[in-house]
Amino acid sequence: MLSGWRPPHQRLTSVAHASVRLAGGGAIGFLAGLIGRGGGSLVVPLLFMSGMEAKMAAATSAFVVSCAGVSSCFTCRIAESEPET
Repeated sequence: MLSGWRPPHQRLTSVAHASVRLAGGGAIGFLAGLIGRGGGSLVVPLLFMSGMEAKMAAATSAFVVSCAGVSSCFTCRIAESEPET
């Protein structure tokens, strides 16, 4: 992204794009779960390589992380438990 590299324009159908993103996201999520690392730093390049603009890919990742944080906060409050320190 910073080097100016852009993925080649591919004529994929919307179903093919969705398939690549779902399969890639599933594989990245599985790998991130195995190694204990968040998948956001791995998902942004996947979205970029599948044709999404860099800013939109980063914003998508930030939105998902924000939703996960809000969901975790509500779940913690509903369960009336304190997070472990």
